Amino acid sequence: MSAQLPSTALAHILVSPGHDATTPGKRGVFLDHGEVVVREYRTNRKVAEALVQRLLTSGTTTRVWDPHAGVEITSGNYEWSDVSEREGPKERVRWADRWLREIGAAPEKVLGLELHTNAATKSSRVKGDGSSIRGAVLYPPTKRTAQWGPIAQSLVAAWKEHGPLPLFRRALIPRDYYWNKYLDAVPMIFELGFHTSWADAQVHLSPDGPQAMGEAVYRGLLPHLRWG
Repeated sequence: MSAQLPSTALAHILVSPGHDATTPGKRGVFLDHGEVVVREYRTNRKVAEALVQRLLTSGTTTRVWDPHAGVEITSGNYEWSDVSEREGPKERVRWADRWLREIGAAPEKVLGLELHTNAATKSSRVKGDGSSIRGAVLYPPTKRTAQWGPIAQSLVAAWKEHGPLPLFRRALIPRDYYWNKYLDAVPMIFELGFHTSWADAQVHLSPDGPQAMGEAVYRGLLPHLRWG
């Protein structure tokens, strides 16, 4: 690695799996495939675990955090804190912003990355192969383009090359979801396929799928990590 850090070199990365087992809905039940259930929180956590493991073993000096507990992750065996949907996105952002102030992190040097899977139907009970809408899509905020632009482009490019799922027809869609609008960092939300698509769900459920997704995200972050 070059001794000269890129302007986007990140001091901290917040990795959020988005939901937990108590979150209502957030699943696909494939009625014509043996009523197989795909739970979003399980996919999110497996991808988060794979990403964190790669970051911790890479040699980077970028620090990795669970933003909902305010805990630095230093072990690949980290047990994720529960993120009850009853607390809502406002509370999740409030927790994260509170300890970011405590550690004195410069917002432009902190990436807040929420990992999710998407849904294209209102009902979680899916007939046949479900929605034809599938693929990964990255949601950055609509503002602060200079901060998130290079990181977002890198994530999309790495996913295109290494991701186990295709990209959504629009791979990059700026949206001001609460996390993106109010987190005092460089925020973005990565939706890793649709749990209402049987094609995507098979990757979510496979032994190697979440691992490959975590690897693709890691490769996208690689040019923006700190070293030495």
